[in-house]
Amino acid sequence: MSKEGRSVTIQAAILASAGLITKAIGFVYRIPMANILGNTGNGIYSVAFGIYSIALTLSSYSMPVSISKLIAEKSIEDKDAGKRVFRVALVISLLLGLIASMGLYFGADFLADQYHKDGIQMSLRILAPTTLIVSVLGCFRGYFQGYGNMLPTSVSQVLEQIVNAVISVVGALYLVKVVTDTDNLAAVRSAGGTTGTLAGALTALLIIFGIYWKNRDKNEIHIALDEFKSIAKALILMMLPIIFSQTIYQIGYTLDDLIFPKIMLQKGFASKTITDLQGIFNTQYTQMINLPIGMATAFGVSLIPRISRAFAEKNQEHLDEYINKLISMTSMIVFPAAVGLSVCSKEIMEVLFPALGSYTHVAVRLMLFGSYGAVFYSFSTISTSILQGTNHFRIPVINSFISLVLHIGLVILLLFQTDWNIYVILIGDLTFALLIFILNGIYIKKYIRCTIQLKENVLKHILNALIMGIAIVLVDFVCRRFISITIIAMAVKVLCGMIVYGILEFQCLKSIRRG
Repeated sequence: MSKEGRSVTIQAAILASAGLITKAIGFVYRIPMANILGNTGNGIYSVAFGIYSIALTLSSYSMPVSISKLIAEKSIEDKDAGKRVFRVALVISLLLGLIASMGLYFGADFLADQYHKDGIQMSLRILAPTTLIVSVLGCFRGYFQGYGNMLPTSVSQVLEQIVNAVISVVGALYLVKVVTDTDNLAAVRSAGGTTGTLAGALTALLIIFGIYWKNRDKNEIHIALDEFKSIAKALILMMLPIIFSQTIYQIGYTLDDLIFPKIMLQKGFASKTITDLQGIFNTQYTQMINLPIGMATAFGVSLIPRISRAFAEKNQEHLDEYINKLISMTSMIVFPAAVGLSVCSKEIMEVLFPALGSYTHVAVRLMLFGSYGAVFYSFSTISTSILQGTNHFRIPVINSFISLVLHIGLVILLLFQTDWNIYVILIGDLTFALLIFILNGIYIKKYIRCTIQLKENVLKHILNALIMGIAIVLVDFVCRRFISITIIAMAVKVLCGMIVYGILEFQCLKSIRRG
């Protein structure tokens, strides 16, 4: 590998490692947060974050990728071009962030009425300035990434999450002692939790701005009006496909949060019960399946640049190799995770989320039947990445839109025609991701024509995961007779499952090497 190639690999590894650390911290701190907020508080917090995520997607999510790509392209011939791109992007970021921030702040009361969430206004108004901060932060991160320097982004991400974790937990615990003019304690705790998001984003912005300021070029940069318009147009054209694709993903969640209470209120359910059910689905269930999804995509994303390069070079052999590696890495993580979450669902919910109380059985059922959503979402994500990496940007957007329309229709139909309440949202969630994966798979086969080695890269991992699941069930039978402490029983089952799966995967690896 060339020196440049090694440098790219190292930078990608730094960013991937930061992503894994950030996800791990996020997973850990959300456990005490969920117990502090309680079911109702989790419902308010999660719905507020769903709305906030839409605002971020529209204002800033696409900015780092678009800026880094445009800087990388323009800096080849003109070293100062990247700096001019950054200045233009900063103006756009400030404008979009300000619009999104004002929309959240001044539209908080309207959104609370539409989502039937009394008290959500406090959380939304704290998240409003966060939207502006994150928008500008994304601009700085894209600037450094465009020059191939992933360290500022990685450092700021990790420190942002650490501050977020600490302040969120402290805020959720103690804001109720400061705000005394309301009896909606769940809403106040939720608002306290969102203070961590604001503090974390502000910390990250100050850190990355400090790095930028220390290393800035003190020469004045002049941008003619025509060049400003040209750069702005190029950025917007790069941003739009990403915005459309991610908005469709994000809007599915927040539409469920909008539709579910409206229909359930019509059917006579109490508002608190509805919020509690939403809190369980959006927090305990979603939090658990997001961990393997995040791990799988973090490992797999490092292969996307190689897929893009092989496609550009029209090297079908390398293209097949990298796509199969991506599928294998994803399968190796998500299949055992899905099986493990399913067979250990009762112990996980009882040990990690004791505040569930009478709703524990609901969370257990969601995890038991919904853990395989980790598989569907992981493969829908990597299939989208494969299509985007091979310059088929519009196809994932169209497929996501088709899946979203069918998802909304299915959720509304089942909510009206059945008594499955929150389990309807689970069904809609699973079918949404599965449909995207199926549609993407059809187009990957049609346009990329890669040869997928199903036996080696998928089926062997499924088989190993199933054997692991059987082993955990057998161990559970023994634990029920001899171990009465739930946390010890869970630890024994998880450890045995990991050992069994590790041995099976190691044997498969040895057989491949011998072959």
